[in-house]
Amino acid sequence: MQTPNATIALETLAKINEGMRVTLKLESGPSLASTPNAAKLGHAGPAGTLAQAKSWSQLDEALKALSHIDPARFQHITQNVLPQPGAKLTSQMLFFLSALKGGDIKAWLGDNASKVIESGRPGIVSRLSSDMQIMSKLVDEPQSGDWRLALIPLWNGNQLEQLRMYYRNRSGQDDEDGEGDGTRFVLDVELSNLGHVQIDGLMKSQTKKLDLIVRTDQPFPDTWRTDLAEIFQTAQEITGIGGSLAFQAAPGNFIDFPPIEAPSPQRGLFV
Repeated sequence: MQTPNATIALETLAKINEGMRVTLKLESGPSLASTPNAAKLGHAGPAGTLAQAKSWSQLDEALKALSHIDPARFQHITQNVLPQPGAKLTSQMLFFLSALKGGDIKAWLGDNASKVIESGRPGIVSRLSSDMQIMSKLVDEPQSGDWRLALIPLWNGNQLEQLRMYYRNRSGQDDEDGEGDGTRFVLDVELSNLGHVQIDGLMKSQTKKLDLIVRTDQPFPDTWRTDLAEIFQTAQEITGIGGSLAFQAAPGNFIDFPPIEAPSPQRGLFV
């Protein structure tokens, strides 16, 4: 059964004949299973499940289907569409965030790719659209502490990982965090080789100043720190933006964000 929010499938071994009546009972939304991260991410049903995951499982399934059916199109998407480390990362993230704002998976992957994926995995595009709508609400509706959350798929060259981008604006305010008039953002990701990484930034547009803190489980090698410092300095010279770059590790003093709240209630079915 198709609904505006999801596709519902009935799993049963019983034989269902044409014309048979099936009754659907409205229940509360599903709760998040107890996990080590549950306390931080909250019990917000599908929203909490998506935020907790290290990858986007529905997209991962769709990409696997595409790689078998149309390898050339799969290569195009993994090289040009999916956000990935490199020179195109910023533009790829902005393209995804633009599609996420509209909650439209086809606007991101493209109509042709969506049709190919659907031919190999019927129903997967609908489930991806449902995920996008949930993720779009997380961006639109501030969480506790005015934090907004954008979940961004990150392609590491072999598989998907998930980048969580928290951000909030404090225009014209002086707050206890010392952010004042600026935009605070934190990029949070669990990488297969580096472990937990947070990039904590505060951008003050009026003074054209960007302060960054890179937090990691273990200290980066000295050569990495030097390279990152040089990249940061080059960017400052090009943009004319001042600021500082610092590193924290062992302990990384990671920021614990408030639990994810369920999106605003809607009429309809929860699946």
